[in-house]
Amino acid sequence: MTQYEQEAVIKAFRDGRVNIIIATTVAEEGLDISDCNYVIRYDMKGNEISTVQSRGRIRAKNGKYSVVCSDKSGGVKRENINAYREMLMMEAIGQVQKINDESLKNEVGRQSRLTILHWFDPCNRIPIPESGKIRNPQ
Repeated sequence: MTQYEQEAVIKAFRDGRVNIIIATTVAEEGLDISDCNYVIRYDMKGNEISTVQSRGRIRAKNGKYSVVCSDKSGGVKRENINAYREMLMMEAIGQVQKINDESLKNEVGRQSRLTILHWFDPCNRIPIPESGKIRNPQ
């Protein structure tokens, strides 16, 4: 389907000429369908991000989200794992939001330096001080 055809379908949905849209995972991101009140995922095995994005398509106040899959497909297990991972993400976001700006800036800098060091030294042969600050050897 071309971009023009996609836009025409979404316009028809907004205008009420179409009351259902069936889409692939392309609808998870980038489409703004303000009147969407129900998302049904069929045998989808995405990750927690795709679950959040799919549910995010629901813009109506009392919208619903459902997953249709068989027990044998692994979809139920995947959705449960995604729900758990989403909960962990929300907890992590809450913890990061409590950190003051200066501490966050320092920690991001420290982690960046450690990541760069690991990239250059994957076997961890370079000793790293507890502070994470690396002296310039001159």
